[in-house]
Amino acid sequence: MQEDRAAQKAKRGAMAAEIKARAAAEAAAAKAEAERPGRFDSIDIGAALAFAQTLQFRRHDLELGPAASLNRPTLSLLRHVLEALVAGSSAAVLQWPLGQRDISILHPLTMLAMLGSRPATMVGQLRSCDAVPDFRTLYYPWRGGGTGADQRTWLADRQQILRPNSLHLTRRETGQAEHSDAMRDLHEMLGHFNALRRRDQSHPHLAHPALSELYPLFSADGGDGAAPIFSRAAHELFGRVRHGAGIDRLPDHRATLTNPQTAPFGFYGITRRADPRAALRHDKFNPSRGGRAPDICILDLCYPGLNRLGYHWEELIGTFLELLLAQAPKLPILAVTQDAYVQRRIAGILRQSKAARLANRTTIAQSVLIRITGDIVAPDPAIERVTPIEVELQSIGGASVAALDAIGEAARGCSDPALAGALRRSAANLRRAAALPTGLSAAYNALCDLDGQAAAEAFLEQRSEASVLSPILDALATGVSGAPRERLLAAEAAVRAAYAGLDAETPIGSALTQLATTLARASTFGIVVFSDETDLRLAEVRLAGNATAAGILRRRMERGQTRMTHAGVLEESLAAIEAGPSRNSWKRLILVAPRLGFLDKLMARGWLPEQMLILCDRAFATRVASSYAGLAKHQDFGGQGRIGDRLRVMAAAAKAEAEARNVGSVDLELSARPPVDVPDTIIDMTDGEALDRDVILITLESGRVLRAWRGSSMIRHNRHAAINPYDRASASQLRAGDAIVVPDRAFVDAARRVLPVHVLAQGWVKIYHDTIVGALPTLPGGTLSAQARALHARLQAQNLRATSVAAVQEWLRAEDHRADPAERLRPHAPQARSDFDLFTAALNIPPAIADKMWNEGIDQLRVGRRRAGARMARAFISVLVDPHGAAADLDADVRSRIAELRDRAVDHLDIVADVRDADERDAT
Repeated sequence: MQEDRAAQKAKRGAMAAEIKARAAAEAAAAKAEAERPGRFDSIDIGAALAFAQTLQFRRHDLELGPAASLNRPTLSLLRHVLEALVAGSSAAVLQWPLGQRDISILHPLTMLAMLGSRPATMVGQLRSCDAVPDFRTLYYPWRGGGTGADQRTWLADRQQILRPNSLHLTRRETGQAEHSDAMRDLHEMLGHFNALRRRDQSHPHLAHPALSELYPLFSADGGDGAAPIFSRAAHELFGRVRHGAGIDRLPDHRATLTNPQTAPFGFYGITRRADPRAALRHDKFNPSRGGRAPDICILDLCYPGLNRLGYHWEELIGTFLELLLAQAPKLPILAVTQDAYVQRRIAGILRQSKAARLANRTTIAQSVLIRITGDIVAPDPAIERVTPIEVELQSIGGASVAALDAIGEAARGCSDPALAGALRRSAANLRRAAALPTGLSAAYNALCDLDGQAAAEAFLEQRSEASVLSPILDALATGVSGAPRERLLAAEAAVRAAYAGLDAETPIGSALTQLATTLARASTFGIVVFSDETDLRLAEVRLAGNATAAGILRRRMERGQTRMTHAGVLEESLAAIEAGPSRNSWKRLILVAPRLGFLDKLMARGWLPEQMLILCDRAFATRVASSYAGLAKHQDFGGQGRIGDRLRVMAAAAKAEAEARNVGSVDLELSARPPVDVPDTIIDMTDGEALDRDVILITLESGRVLRAWRGSSMIRHNRHAAINPYDRASASQLRAGDAIVVPDRAFVDAARRVLPVHVLAQGWVKIYHDTIVGALPTLPGGTLSAQARALHARLQAQNLRATSVAAVQEWLRAEDHRADPAERLRPHAPQARSDFDLFTAALNIPPAIADKMWNEGIDQLRVGRRRAGARMARAFISVLVDPHGAAADLDADVRSRIAELRDRAVDHLDIVADVRDADERDAT
């Protein structure tokens, strides 16, 4: 036994020694690998970029353009590629607001920069230089086929290729080492370009090689009829200039240079249809089988690349990166995009990647390249300083924004990315419809008169209700069930409600007349900008039908105080004003329903009028706030006086506006309700249910006191507003000196005399009942009573206030309740909002939809004289804060009464003197 123990001990000792020796060997190997010179260590990035700046390119399309050098943004992208090769660093680059669409053009540009980066040295009596290594690019997603049209149109000056290449050719005379036999052959082939000088006069476009023919391209594609992976070059090397350079009569090494195993400067594109696993593990990348691994991976996530990937792009990129990092954990990655969200998602995908964690590659540098051009040579100097601007947004909500929210909620709840993408595209079509200056019917008639019926139908086809509903109905037809179905049903109902009003009037169109009135009061010069030429023409037609508005604008335009234009030609107008003597007179820029891409380009412009007014929907304001707030924090946008300062101002204004207009649409019926006795000295907005610790007291200069929840909606009045002086603020946001509309008995009674309002919430209550019925099959239990017991037990653990199982069963009996006639319709929902939130969360009803069910449906149908006055006051918030959106589907007579109510609301303003917690006041 002692001998066995001794043997086991010796065995363990030997094993420990072996493990220690193995670890030491691996550490030594890692140290040797780290100390071994890299393939590109000898490349001088500064010298390569300096040479790239001297290169001249000419565009050849219908004619040969003038020679031009690479612009600043292209050189910046070139630096990223060189840093990835030399230092092995990865980066995700955002081009903003414009960008180079064909990122593959960086491959030949980097090739030329590296070939010219070596300084000349004297070897005896000859001028020579050291050898340059080649690199291989892995590109995803490739478009398939040969190189893009953009590269084929750019010609590189042959003299600037021949000059550095002559130094490389001298090594044959001096006996200096070549980097590889393939590179020696490449230098000899480039030397043949000297014969192209004979084409300078007769065929100048054939006297210089195109970027697309300087390197071999290999493609991995999928589908029927696809060629084997990386089997042959996708186009002929030096094909355009083959005859002029006499390549057929001179030593021809193209067979070697296009061998996918050894090709120098090989470009390997993987398409979306290809099998990425098979492509990444191909023999062409396996050194043990005569291949060579790629040196850099470029992810082209600009708009053309994203279109090639489709709606599944996040899933496809995630899979590709997982396979790539498992196969080549140290390969540098350069991702280039034009979308800030895509840049953030790339970083998020790497953080979540298992292969990235194993390779210690979970982080990636994120940089922003500010550029206002989309090609490689157009002048694009750095924007050092920009003029400051003051921004005011006037946003519009209503049924169209509610529909956009419902579609967005349905898209986020979709497990199918293709369906989610189709829903988002339909939301974009709805946004375009709501942004028209006239209702859909009026737009159709106007365009028929202007352009003919065919053009009118083509323009309005995508903006039609059928186009927006199509993906929603297609999804419902697939038999989807549960919460996703309920979201789709809610989206369908919201879209139908939105188009019920858009046919006659749009929120943007409703605001145009008030905009003209605002211009009449302004003494400053201003430019009114519509999103496109058609919107401008429709606006002119609408304003021509309003004598007052048309007269105001005509007088101002005749005096040169106002210009009306569209986004496509605004830059020309701004450039002319900036260069003219009256630049300082143009104070205001008014954007009507702009697109975010257009606003991006404006933010990057050096000079802008100092005041900017944006008329938009609330969803756009929310998007601007979230997008610009993130960009403004990036160090590449700079600080005070830089673009980042503008972005911060815009984000803050958009956020404030989105919060101020966060009100729902209302359905109004002209049937009076009895007035409610509300004390004049104390106005209780809590329905008498709140504890002091949840309440704030607002003391007014008149001596009255408002008792309100912290989040209670108040109507604040801003007399300096450009269009709408009323905005929404929560009670906790009020400060001393704010003017508010006081929802006391006098205001409610005056409002009833002008506009007797009864909030008809049957539509939302019906949706609520339908949602309950649809969610019942997802609850455990074979009978309704069993489902009620199980749900009650589940909610009791979450502090449900209702103690009776019978109450929960009553909530679930929606099938019976929804059959009630409209006049007797009741919600049969939880009494307390906290119970309602628990109940709807358990049924997977989206919070945004549940909030509308409560505020616009359930709470409005509660019976109770004590609460009627406060609810009546809340009902008027929509028509004051968002008159163009909240009441867009009402007839002209009701809208005129709303305008009268807004005028009378000024008589019920009071000034906030003090705001404090209720329990704090009791303590004092």
